Amino acid sequence: MPPSPLRSRGTKHGRDEGFGSETETDTVASCSKARSKRLKRGSAKSRSPSRCLSTLELDANGIVFRELGELGDMAGPPGEFLRQIKSATQHRRGILPCSFASEFQGQDASASGWAFVADDGPHLFSSDRDGLGHTPSPECVAFILAGAAEMNSNRHDEASWNSEVHRDVLQAALHPPGIGRYRHLVDYQPCSSASIIPEYHQPAVKGRKVDFAIYIDPTNDPDRAPTNEAITNLRRKLPKGALNHTDYHPLRCRPVAFSIESKRTGENWEVAKLQLGTWLSAQWQFLQRLVELRQKAAVSKRGDGDAGHGVAVHQLPPFLLGIIIQGHDWYLILSTREKSQTIVWEKASIGSTADALGVYKITYMLQLLRRWAQDMYWPWLRGVMGI
Repeated sequence: MPPSPLRSRGTKHGRDEGFGSETETDTVASCSKARSKRLKRGSAKSRSPSRCLSTLELDANGIVFRELGELGDMAGPPGEFLRQIKSATQHRRGILPCSFASEFQGQDASASGWAFVADDGPHLFSSDRDGLGHTPSPECVAFILAGAAEMNSNRHDEASWNSEVHRDVLQAALHPPGIGRYRHLVDYQPCSSASIIPEYHQPAVKGRKVDFAIYIDPTNDPDRAPTNEAITNLRRKLPKGALNHTDYHPLRCRPVAFSIESKRTGENWEVAKLQLGTWLSAQWQFLQRLVELRQKAAVSKRGDGDAGHGVAVHQLPPFLLGIIIQGHDWYLILSTREKSQTIVWEKASIGSTADALGVYKITYMLQLLRRWAQDMYWPWLRGVMGI
């Protein structure tokens, strides 16, 4: 039987002299093996969030995820803050100003989007609501609802949700009409390309980013804006010269108060919480660096003959905050610190862009978080930065 044409081209070493390649049989086997490796890598990639979460919870400097309900009866700032959240989101108390009672008189109360006004009654309205911030008009909310319905029903991607819906919600909540961007003490910034500075990054996790940062702009402090010189001097002492856990240029002088991670409807919750958890861990490490710098400055003063009177011993803040969005639904995440571990408590529903009541709850909650950033987080941060 004559040899096959393929084999007749081979040498005694079983290789083709012209191309130096395998026989057809070897090539098929090689392609099959390569495909198998790609499938394995793809499978490993799909399992990576679970593996990362397991690895992080065993690390003394890692991240541990717990149920937010366990914090409900806790004494101290975290528990008090959560009770305030519950009053607004579950009981819907005071999420609208009294002036809005007349706004809804022209709405069709029988329509599903506005029936909550008749159903929930007077306790929706509060004379204190205006003190928290501007409440978007029914027309503004209807515009947001139309955009969210389009995104969800036609399965738009995450970037479209961010630019067409989430950004509109942030704008409605954080920017009162007549006041331009970048003039607020607390503002928002899209930051999907921002990376964590390596010194603050978790080694077990790679390439985790978030979609929005709610930041503090020290130069817009209406009471006492720090000088550019004071901020520059502090930045010289920090990794990458950034007053943050990210070196994203728009945020180099603007400390992040809390971050927002978004996903499309039904997308993997574990991926989202890993991304936000990694950012919270980096934020804690950045704050720890600030505390250490402040303590070194206090020791230096004592070494120069200063008894250290009036130099406070700074501790980390009692908690940090974050938000995860899945399509229509917005969830609050709270983080605390135990020794060198980041504890991430998940999750409390704070509203939805699927209906008008949900949008009003979200805007109320964003303004409540802004108040936390202004009245609690920024004073602590300013003190520890010494500016």
